[in-house]
Amino acid sequence: MRLLVGFLFCFYFVFAGLQDKFETKIISIDKEANTITFDAKDLDIGESGFVIATLSDYSSIIAQAEVIGCCQDGKAIARLKSFDALKQIYLPKPNIQPKEGDKVVFRSLNKKAFLVAPNLDFYDKIKKEYQDVDFLSSDLLLGYLFSYGEYDPSKLFFRDVCNAYSVGLVYIVNKNALDIVDCQSFKILDSKALDTSNVEEIQVPFYSRIDEVKSGTLFSFLQSKKAQYYFAYYTNLLHPNIPYQPLMLEEKQKIEKKKLQEKMQQEALKKQEEQKRTQEKAKNAK
Repeated sequence: MRLLVGFLFCFYFVFAGLQDKFETKIISIDKEANTITFDAKDLDIGESGFVIATLSDYSSIIAQAEVIGCCQDGKAIARLKSFDALKQIYLPKPNIQPKEGDKVVFRSLNKKAFLVAPNLDFYDKIKKEYQDVDFLSSDLLLGYLFSYGEYDPSKLFFRDVCNAYSVGLVYIVNKNALDIVDCQSFKILDSKALDTSNVEEIQVPFYSRIDEVKSGTLFSFLQSKKAQYYFAYYTNLLHPNIPYQPLMLEEKQKIEKKKLQEKMQQEALKKQEEQKRTQEKAKNAK
């Protein structure tokens, strides 16, 4: 019992940390490596933040920072990236370079998240478990995906949709795990064991209230996509070292077995109805 309570406390502490906004300042810059060094606190490798420069009468985000090293002597190293979330093609791009003393902010968007789940049951289960997180509707996620012109949600897609809605994290129900992912780096920041072995109903590419397309040319197009096999797709997306094909074949066999069982049940029901009609006709003929 003590072990269980300790585990839950530790997990809650880690999870809460992902939501706590953290501000620090650049201690040093390595221009050749394009990295910065700063006080680490409890940051993890893969977390993303913003570099903010304070000018004469306003502050501006001038770069993104992704933690790539932590935490020797209480310090972290982050790689600098261009900040394109508010990019305007008709406006000149500010040419302000990060400098020592500039503010670096992490986890400022982590109270908002998207949730990717295979069905309504898991969608509701995760939302109830993480009530402090503002989960944006998965309808927004699917609508953005279709407008994006794709069906398989890529890492680039998640980064763009997170930028569009100012979201920091994506919670993905994976095979036997809930993975909490940084929107920008798409690195797994935390993972929790989650039993998905008994999942039967799956909505692809993920659960939403938008009805699935089940016929026509678009349906044929969607059927050719990898995300039609939910667990195989997201496992491979987050763990590229795990091959897609074996997982896909396993999932495909389960789907085909279920379809066969449903077909046999329908045929048995149809046969029962035919027998019933035959008996009624014979009874009326007497």
